[in-house]
Amino acid sequence: MRLKTEYFLKNYLLNFKTKKDRYSAYPLPETGKYYKLKMTVGNKSIIFNIVKTEKLDAPVNHVLTSLYKEQIHTLLCCYGTRETGSDDILFISANDFKIAACHIDDKGNVEVNIGVNLIDEVFYHLSAIEEYNKEANGKNARPYYSGDAGKSTNEPLVDDFYNLFTDIINTCLEKFGVTEGMQRKLNGFNISLTHDVDAIRKNYFTSVRYLSFLAATFAMKFDLEVFGRIFRYLTHKSDFNQIINIMLLEKDFDYKSTFFFYSKAAKNSFSSKMIDKFIDPSYDMSSSAYSGIRNIFSEAGFEAGLHSSYSAARDYELLMEELKLLKGLSRTAIISNRNHFLNFSSVHTPLLLEKSGIKCDATFYYNNVCGFLRHKTCSPFYFYSHAENRIVDVIEIPTVIMDSTLFNYLCCTDETAYKKSVEILNMVKDRRGVACINWHNETSAPEYGWYSTYKDILKWIKDNSATAYTIGEVYNRLVPKGFDGATVNTG
Repeated sequence: MRLKTEYFLKNYLLNFKTKKDRYSAYPLPETGKYYKLKMTVGNKSIIFNIVKTEKLDAPVNHVLTSLYKEQIHTLLCCYGTRETGSDDILFISANDFKIAACHIDDKGNVEVNIGVNLIDEVFYHLSAIEEYNKEANGKNARPYYSGDAGKSTNEPLVDDFYNLFTDIINTCLEKFGVTEGMQRKLNGFNISLTHDVDAIRKNYFTSVRYLSFLAATFAMKFDLEVFGRIFRYLTHKSDFNQIINIMLLEKDFDYKSTFFFYSKAAKNSFSSKMIDKFIDPSYDMSSSAYSGIRNIFSEAGFEAGLHSSYSAARDYELLMEELKLLKGLSRTAIISNRNHFLNFSSVHTPLLLEKSGIKCDATFYYNNVCGFLRHKTCSPFYFYSHAENRIVDVIEIPTVIMDSTLFNYLCCTDETAYKKSVEILNMVKDRRGVACINWHNETSAPEYGWYSTYKDILKWIKDNSATAYTIGEVYNRLVPKGFDGATVNTG
């Protein structure tokens, strides 16, 4: 359907542009064999015919080589590929399979045939169709990966398709004398530093939750290191408010970040009250004790976002009450959200966020696996509602690393947590993407001891020339206000 092509274009053009913002793109009526779209850059218009193919029983690797430049693309395709014919070949596969070719049609238009099903590949991963179908059929949606992570491809596959499409566009433009091509809006290597504020003071509830988690970890994995972590937690009496320390650390690297705060709205149902007591954060930002925290953000240039409660992922009234409270307390615009425990419903949450006015989210990630398994991308993307068959006006900034994933679920040491983080971040760097790191506020306290690993990760990021953005800065750069270039028409 044409809507799939629109979804592909909307997400691609969210992340890519020309230098002078002079371009337009829109879907064309599709045929039985092809998805079709038209793109104009400078004075050159190109019609793209992208093959329609069936989903494969198992993904297949393809290595594609450009016949014009030293470009090689390695793709893992979940849909079939098809040879494009004997026109002017742009890319071939390892076995000389013609994968992209261009020609001039009988009306003088430039046409490019692409034998990789870019439209369905991107739609399949970003629209979360499998997760939606499970939830729509009554299965619980849980933010945990239940497969064998070691046998799954944990890479940003969507970005590989974006980069192939970009190279096909630019190769074709150069052939016809257009020097200005498509490029990333955020150049180079980009990171959004974020912090969920789950605790500000060490108290009975924060201690019971963490110690219960450690006990469960020992029962499941029989990891003797757990006893050392319990001892460390019990023998320290720290202030869990590490916000200032984190800010000072990040400012040493000339970085700023987004802190997601919980606002304690009244819960009505019995189940919501129990969740609030035993799962949600236990602090109340409206307390005068936290007035200093509320006032530092506008002064320091850091950003506040909403850390919505567990139940708010499916409760619009509760989400709105929490958002309203935080806006009143912070006295700043709140455009971003991450739900507590990464609770997320593919059926409900995107629509609730859109209705509330939230512009960016950073929830769609698995608690127990670092990387790209849930969204398969290191590029921001719009949610899709299968329930309403439309694109949702909320942008997900993909999270790829979280401290509790590394230390709690994967039971990493400082050394292995750092090594795993660098492995993930190198994949973001290679694709020139932008992705979130989530490092909780309280875990920089001695009870956890995870501060030094975060500092080492920040140093690696700086040494590798990454630019760090708050969530709001990412949004403003990808969706600029007062855009006055050529209209990007996606339908």
